[in-house]
Amino acid sequence: MFGEHIPCLNDDGVPVEITGVTWDSDPETRPISVDVYVRTFDSRKDDWLGSALGTPHDLVNPSDEDLFDTAEIREGIEGLEVTKPCGSEDEAWVKGVEEEVVFVLQSGPSGANIKNISFAYSTPDGRQYEVVDDWEFYLCGSKIPKEKRCDQ
Repeated sequence: MFGEHIPCLNDDGVPVEITGVTWDSDPETRPISVDVYVRTFDSRKDDWLGSALGTPHDLVNPSDEDLFDTAEIREGIEGLEVTKPCGSEDEAWVKGVEEEVVFVLQSGPSGANIKNISFAYSTPDGRQYEVVDDWEFYLCGSKIPKEKRCDQ
């Protein structure tokens, strides 16, 4: 499970609605499944989720449970209204209520990856857009290159 995707707006005051999300993966390391959640939490009390094992409802490591104790979890991203303005690195981490996109990947022994994550969204006047994220997520396995920091 991977987090730290905090949707925000370049045009302050013009909210958008996320209408979908897609991604690519390498053929050898295509995930068995990818589920997307939205985690709403108060960053004055809780932290962003970097990565964790399991799903938001079934965590492997009990110490990760505090990341979800007071958070609201919603499966799917479609219909998420984004109203938070983007800012500088310092401004982006101001404490308050945050919405974080969480990706849950399942893999076999070969590992898995997703990349070129594309968020489709619409503006209040109905125009459709897409933005592509350059983040890449990897679950370690036999087909994941060592330079991706997987000890095999």
